[in-house]
This record gives sequence, C-alpha cells and structure tokens, in this order.
Amino acid sequence: MQYDRKALKLEAKTLIRGTRPKAWQVTLVFLLLATVLPSLIRGFINPMGALVPQVMEDMAEMARRGQEPDAIWAASVAGPMVGGGLLMIFVTVLMALFTTVMSYGYLGWALRVFRRQKAGMGSIFSGFPVAGQVIGTYLMSYIFVWLWTLLATMVFSLALSLGTWLFGSVLGLEVLGVLWMVVATVGYVVALWMIALRYCLAPYYVMNEPGMGVFDAIRASKTTMRGNYGKKLVLDLSFLGWGLLMLLIFLVVACIGVSVVLLTVGGNWLMELGRVAQFVTSEQELEMWMMDNLSELMESVVGPMGLAFLAGWLATLPLLLWQGGQPPGQEGQ
Repeated sequence: MQYDRKALKLEAKTLIRGTRPKAWQVTLVFLLLATVLPSLIRGFINPMGALVPQVMEDMAEMARRGQEPDAIWAASVAGPMVGGGLLMIFVTVLMALFTTVMSYGYLGWALRVFRRQKAGMGSIFSGFPVAGQVIGTYLMSYIFVWLWTLLATMVFSLALSLGTWLFGSVLGLEVLGVLWMVVATVGYVVALWMIALRYCLAPYYVMNEPGMGVFDAIRASKTTMRGNYGKKLVLDLSFLGWGLLMLLIFLVVACIGVSVVLLTVGGNWLMELGRVAQFVTSEQELEMWMMDNLSELMESVVGPMGLAFLAGWLATLPLLLWQGGQPPGQEGQ
C-alpha cells in the first residue's frame, strides 16, 4: 500500500473542515471531559489540601509540648498521610482509566471522520461499551513496553559496563571506550523508540474489529509496524513544532504566574520572618513561629500556583482547538 504523508494530512485537513459538529467543538468537549473533569475531581477529593495545613498545626502544637520528632510523626503525620495517599492513588487510577476510555473514543471519532463515516459528538463515548477491552489493550501494551524497556536497559547497562572495562581497563584504549559509550547510547535510544512504537496501532485494531482480543490486537500492531517505524517517526516529528510551541506557551505563562506568587506571598512571609527573628530570643522560638505560620503560607501559595498552571493550560487551549479544526503541518503546503 502506498503511503504519502503529505497527501494523507491534506486529506485529513479537508475532511475535518467539513465535520458537523465542528472539530474544535468535539475537541473542546473531549478536553473538558478527559482533562478538566478528572483534575477537578482529584482536586475536590484530594484530602491533602486540608490535611497538610492541619498536620503542620498539630506538629507545631506537639513540638511546643516538648514531644520528640518521632512521636510527632507517628501521631500527627503518618496515619493521615498514608490514608490520604491511598485514597488519592485510588482516585488517580480511576481517573486514568476514565481518560484512557475517553481517549479511545476520541481516536474513534477521528477515524470515522477520515473514513467519511457518521461522526457525531457521541462518537467520543464509543469506548465505554468496550471499556474492558480498551483498558486491557492499553494496559497490556504498557506492560509489554515496560518489560521490553527493562530488558533493553539491562542489556545497555551490561554492554556499557563490559565495553568500558574492556577498552579502558584491559586494552587501555580510552578513545575506543568513549566511542563505544556513544554507540551503545545511540543503540539504546533507538531500541527505546522502537519499543514505544511497537504496540501503538493496537487501539486501532480494536476499533476496526471490536471482537478482536487484546493479545490479537497487540500482535497485529507488532506485525504491521515491522518496516514502518521510520514512517511513524517522520509522521510524529511533523507535529513536533506545534507541540514545542504549546509547551513554550505553557511554561512562559505558568512560570510568570508562579514567579508572581512567590514574589508576593512568599516574599511577604520571608519579610515577616525577618521581622520576627529580631524579637525572638532563641532558635527554638523561631522554629515554633515558622511551624505555626508555615501552614498559612502553604494555604496562601497552593491556590494561586494552581491558578498559574491553569492559566498556562488555558493559554494553550486556543491552539489546541485550532488544531482540532485544522491539523497542524499543512500550512503553506
């Protein structure tokens, strides 16, 4: 089968322009459901936001009574932190599974558009009837990628150690040792890249044949990718510029917001600390003041910092939605 990357992207661009509802509307709904909603749920359920300030206050009170640090940790920190951590792990895993199924539906919507099939807003929910198969496919793909990555890392570490020992300690050829490190590192990076792409087509096989088993889809992806790694790499790299641009926008906006928070809230706290330090008579009193007020500092900083990162994400949103209406990489082609 002939593969023309530019022609395929141009065809996709034309098809997406004619979608109803608009592609940017579908993308917006998907982002709200798959990104914003899980974040809100995690933030609402997260017990750490209220737990950490309370723990700091408890620790300060117990330290004031002269209790040992180990006793403070056991009584005030360990139990609440472990319980809150387990709850957050459960919620995070649940939201990750939800996002996985939603991502499958979004891929299905895009595939329907390209095949000139009916692709309404409901298409992004197409993963839920086959959620078990979808999650199983993604999960087993991740497991296989992790196992192959672990094997590649072990081989790389062994080859690097043996090569360094042989060329450096035995033969005394340090230049060849350096060259061997470069060759081994390049081989390791290539191996990781091939491993990452090995099972990338498995979700599409599940879409094509809903009755296909998880391992059948994984094997089909592995077979299809043979000889096509270079094409997939070039296709991914053709979108790299837009990804870097969005990352740059996010980092600039978020860093500006975080800097403002640290310079205002954190600066005021440090100035107050300096003022208090002039009147206390011992380091213990200063430590008590810091522990008493650290919880207030955290409460004052966490919220604004979260808003700074949210502003960074919102700054990239127009570009994300614009890409939904016009795939990147075609301007000027």
